[in-house]
Amino acid sequence: MNISESKVLVVDDEIDLAELVTESFELEGFDVKMALSGDEALQKCRSEHFHVILSDNHMPGLCGAELFQALKKESKSPFLFYLCSGDLDLNRDDFKAEGGADLISKPYDLFELIDRIGEDLKTL
Repeated sequence: MNISESKVLVVDDEIDLAELVTESFELEGFDVKMALSGDEALQKCRSEHFHVILSDNHMPGLCGAELFQALKKESKSPFLFYLCSGDLDLNRDDFKAEGGADLISKPYDLFELIDRIGEDLKTL
């Protein structure tokens, strides 16, 4: 799948970071939507399919890990799920074994992440 055909959902309760990441993906040609909570992201995923979901883990309400579990149960189509946090208390191998794409530690290099996601999309 190429970048222009892929739909990305950026999920983060920090609006400035969510906007920065969303705009950066848009500049690279991705079709991007933004959600400011896990609950909002779940609602968006119920109405449209995203190929990539990049979510913060620590958010009020539905956290990123809970969002991932909910989407695994509801989604009929494959998607790449990247979980981001400054203090990940999850095991990378366990997360990948459950179907997650990767755990991303904050702070991350945004352009390296965009390149990585572009490469990973080729596997869908």
